[in-house]
Amino acid sequence: MAIITRAQNGDYDKGWAETFGKKEPRPSDDIPRRRRMDRMTSAEKACLNAISEIEQAGCHPKLTAAQLLIEQAQNLVADFVDSRP
Repeated sequence: MAIITRAQNGDYDKGWAETFGKKEPRPSDDIPRRRRMDRMTSAEKACLNAISEIEQAGCHPKLTAAQLLIEQAQNLVADFVDSRP
């Protein structure tokens, strides 16, 4: 059985919606602000960057604990931002 890619099928220039007959997913208010990179504050992004750096450091229970604490800090910042009028 051959696998036919979109390019071989002539659908390369078509978008996902045209190819599969569905609406393209768009950023909407259904996705919480704190989960959208384009709406995060610089403090929230800094927490994500710190978590990424910790993940690259290796595997150890202390690193996992540090990562969880930074994630809690990010959630507290997001709670603060979301609570502002």
